[in-house]
Amino acid sequence: MKKVISIILCIVIIGCGGDSINNQSSSDQKQSSDKKQDSDSYQWGGPALDKLISIDFNVPSKEFKQQLVTHKGFPEEHRQFFNEVHTNINQVVGSYPNYFYVVYNKDLSNEDNEPIFQKLKDLDFKDGRLKTVADVHDQRNCLTGSNTGQRRTASTNPISICLEDLKNLTWYGHQYGDSSQEELQNEPWKNLTRLALHYAHEYFHHYQRAHSLDRGLDYQRDQDNPQTTIYAPPWWVEGAAIAFQNAWLRQHWQDISFFDGQTWEDGLGNISIANVTHPWFYKEIRQAIMGGPAEGRGRDCTPDFTMGPWTERYETERAPDADKCPAFMMATPYLASLTSWQTVWIDIPRDFYNLELGFWGAIEKHTGMDTQTFYDNFNAFLRSGDPEDDPPPGWQPQPGPFTNYVDFFDLHRTN
Repeated sequence: MKKVISIILCIVIIGCGGDSINNQSSSDQKQSSDKKQDSDSYQWGGPALDKLISIDFNVPSKEFKQQLVTHKGFPEEHRQFFNEVHTNINQVVGSYPNYFYVVYNKDLSNEDNEPIFQKLKDLDFKDGRLKTVADVHDQRNCLTGSNTGQRRTASTNPISICLEDLKNLTWYGHQYGDSSQEELQNEPWKNLTRLALHYAHEYFHHYQRAHSLDRGLDYQRDQDNPQTTIYAPPWWVEGAAIAFQNAWLRQHWQDISFFDGQTWEDGLGNISIANVTHPWFYKEIRQAIMGGPAEGRGRDCTPDFTMGPWTERYETERAPDADKCPAFMMATPYLASLTSWQTVWIDIPRDFYNLELGFWGAIEKHTGMDTQTFYDNFNAFLRSGDPEDDPPPGWQPQPGPFTNYVDFFDLHRTN
């Protein structure tokens, strides 16, 4: 029987990207705990790695490991939806430890939000300094994190945290979409669709982090130290997550009981929070770069666009003076068309922990292209053929079951 939720959860995005990804959130959030500096004696592949391997940090499981932490009086229907969606995601990408989804309510008292304060203190988020709901609200973010041990030592215990306000979650389709509040009240499945996509997106970031282990994915302080970070760029971190969220919903929406009675063609398939693989995205951007009308997702694009080192970090990709054209986000499906989605989603995370590879070494291993050659070839690809050409084969994930073309459970480092 179809479930109806009186207050609909949705997505509030902190540190949003450009319109091309429709305010999709960033995983580029530094792990908190300023007092816990990285160990000066850190050794790649040493005690920190041993600790993470010992707790199966990067081992996919179908056991439910996500933790939902809420304010007092949190509606049970919301909890059921969270559990049902993540249970399904776990069957596809696998479940990993240390993922906390924390929902507070800014309109309730500090007493009603006490479970939030206590859990954030337990997780050593912001060194346990958050004492009021106003403190928590100032630090809202998804995806952020902490470490309850000391980074890069045998006590390391990295945590992923999605910290969001219930009120802001309630009207995502109105705040960031084209739906009125009345429409969302009458058709709650529209917000639930966006929320399911959001859940899948943020959890995919946790998956990406899990396989970077103690090196870090993209959020470490010293990003130029190869032992410190995989150095994964935003176009892959976000592009891979966006492609996954859409492919997952397309394949598994009927497994979610809250969508009983809906359809794909006239319903869920028309709801989106971000897209990097759809043909219209491909055509609108290439049309503008090739000198045609700058419309739709290509409205900020000109023939002067080139992908380069500025797209390797969130702080440069989103800088005020950065090129606003979102074409670089198509580098993820471009990579898939050259290789496969198995490579994009699984083989690259399998390889990038290796100190001799990192992210860009993994790219070269699977494409034969070094960083500059990848940029040059992608920039030439954006200008090749006719603007109305369809994307090349392999651009979009296959419509059938994931198991037909990828295997997320064949991925973990055993030391």
